[in-house]
Amino acid sequence: MFKEKVDFQAAGNLLTVLLLMLLVFHLSVLGELIPDKIVWGGRSRDADDFIFFEGLALGITGFFLIVTRLRIGNMHARWIAIFTRTIMWVMFVFFAIHTVTNLLGGSVFEKAVFAPASLFMALLAFRLAAKRSEEQTSGGLD
Repeated sequence: MFKEKVDFQAAGNLLTVLLLMLLVFHLSVLGELIPDKIVWGGRSRDADDFIFFEGLALGITGFFLIVTRLRIGNMHARWIAIFTRTIMWVMFVFFAIHTVTNLLGGSVFEKAVFAPASLFMALLAFRLAAKRSEEQTSGGLD
């Protein structure tokens, strides 16, 4: 049902915008423009851990952004279609788990803002993963 209601390209473009916003957010936290108490459940231990986890978040988000752009692009190589579809399923699971952890997190901000955003990103990743590779590489319409 979700697959038929949400356009593949629109889902990819929207996920791209959200991932770019997430990159800016994590850069702002790293640059201390946003307090670090609203991320990682408000439990950042020391500066080294904080930098490591924010760097990890930036790396994962950047990777997801690249894969999303490849997924919605005009892919001619079958291996790219298969690879990006697989990673989209990983992203779906990642954002679904992230939704649950945000709901269980200590910060009200995580529960009120990040949990719904993670759920929405999970649904968009699901939409992008649900399109079969053969449709993507053969130019089939969804």
